[in-house]
Amino acid sequence: MLKKLMKSQNLTLRDAEPSDAAARFQIGRDPEITRLFGVSRKDVMPLTHEECADWVKGVQDSDWAWVIDVNGPIGSCRLHSYDATTKSATFAIAIFSNAHLGQGIGTIATNLVLAYGFDELSLKLIRLRVLAFNPRAIACYKKCGFEEVAREPKGEFVDGEWVADIFMELSQATFQKRKAASLQA
Repeated sequence: MLKKLMKSQNLTLRDAEPSDAAARFQIGRDPEITRLFGVSRKDVMPLTHEECADWVKGVQDSDWAWVIDVNGPIGSCRLHSYDATTKSATFAIAIFSNAHLGQGIGTIATNLVLAYGFDELSLKLIRLRVLAFNPRAIACYKKCGFEEVAREPKGEFVDGEWVADIFMELSQATFQKRKAASLQA
């Protein structure tokens, strides 16, 4: 199956290419960004070429995973954990480049994947999980229509403290209502 290419404004969601491994390695591993994924600062190890090659392969091996490209790869996003019974999947996104945070790139990429998931895959529900100390991501998800449905107070142990996991969902019906309202505006 040929992976869907998606473009909007200044970014492209595309399949990974072998050269992306070197670009990913150049970005490196920022301890503050890695912390947002639930890794304590003391546990952050230098990024290896092998990990970068594995990242490329992981994107390539998934029909629903994309490199986020803004004049080169800066992260990735994907739908995973598909449930055929409920027609649901889980969304995940990672922007590895600190220089690209706070520019709306996550919101654009999230909206592209939501449109693909609901309009083309006919998913009924997309869910995600985010750590409570990641207000930028939480704001992005809310802006895209996700609503908090549950909270696990001791979700992850990061830097010597428990951090709550927030579980969020967006239904196809809510997505379609928001889409119709934005077209009328």
